[in-house]
Amino acid sequence: MTQENITEYQKAVEYYAANKINTVFYNKGDQYATVVFDTIFRYAERKILIAAGNLNNNVTSSEKYLESIKKFLSHDNVELLILVSEIKREGNKLFDLLSNYPDKVSIKCSDGRMFTNSNHDIIHFCVADEYMYRIENDTKERRASCNLNDTTICKDLSDSFMQAYNQIRNTFILK
Repeated sequence: MTQENITEYQKAVEYYAANKINTVFYNKGDQYATVVFDTIFRYAERKILIAAGNLNNNVTSSEKYLESIKKFLSHDNVELLILVSEIKREGNKLFDLLSNYPDKVSIKCSDGRMFTNSNHDIIHFCVADEYMYRIENDTKERRASCNLNDTTICKDLSDSFMQAYNQIRNTFILK
């Protein structure tokens, strides 16, 4: 993986997003994941849903990730809903940032329960505006499938997310 590879990947992802191309593309590793999250956060206009482990890792603490999510949250009438399997507050740069947006961010903890795919592997995912997604099928290697214009899969993911999210009564308060 070279910087040239990352730059070419970033150009392709940007092209897919700008032209709302409905195609599945893949990535593996922290840098490629960050490129996709950055793009999703920049193109999102209303609502982002994130289902993850604890959101305290190399991707979520990277400058690019934090800056792009901050820009999203700086807009009016936006919402970020997060469902994590565990809360790791200490040293969590993302939670530190999100604490500045209590009216736009809601975090709930599933107490260890995770989403799984048809093979019963744990998955993490992000859906934005019900048409962009990134599904991490291998959370160790950060292997993911992505699409920046697929309303069908996004609806299924959003429905599953909201069903789980609405079953949890307690919201984690960031301070």
